[in-house]
Amino acid sequence: WPAGTPKYPSHNEVVEYLESYAKHFRLMNRIRFGWKVLEIRRMKKSAAKSIENSAEGQGCAIGADGKITSGDNVFWEVIVEKNCNDTLKESANRREVLQFDFIVLCVGRFGEVPRMPSFPPNKGPEIFKGKVLHAMHYSALDEESARELLKGKRVIVVGLQKSAMEIAVEASIANRDAPNYPCTLIYRRAHWFIP
Repeated sequence: WPAGTPKYPSHNEVVEYLESYAKHFRLMNRIRFGWKVLEIRRMKKSAAKSIENSAEGQGCAIGADGKITSGDNVFWEVIVEKNCNDTLKESANRREVLQFDFIVLCVGRFGEVPRMPSFPPNKGPEIFKGKVLHAMHYSALDEESARELLKGKRVIVVGLQKSAMEIAVEASIANRDAPNYPCTLIYRRAHWFIP
């Protein structure tokens, strides 16, 4: 991190850092934006057939002993699809099959489908007169749109992780001159935040 970066950088500062890191190490030409992984298959090189369901494919790339299994006769086939709004093109034209010797999966909890609680009928967001927005959708807004969305509104943030804290701070800043529009945090259990 550059000198002067706060202990708790904002999402904008994190994005700027990641972009500068990627540019510095010339990673941008190796990153595909707007692509979705549809399927990953472990394949045998000699016959180029899937071995996922065979006796040879029962195991993972890292064995129980923590050692990487031999990759001499296997590879990984990854089928990807370009996210495109042009519905006239057939999806097969947007798909590619890529091959790799090794794969690292980093599919944490910040996937593309927001986790929303379920509510009994007529007791959820549909009866609320305000706007209900998941943090994932909020983070897709530019700074000005986010500020306008929060300004002049009583905001409640459910949760206490990094996204919740950032949104609460932004809501407080957007309404700092309007004491009648507070931001309230609701969370299940208290956390200790350690820098």
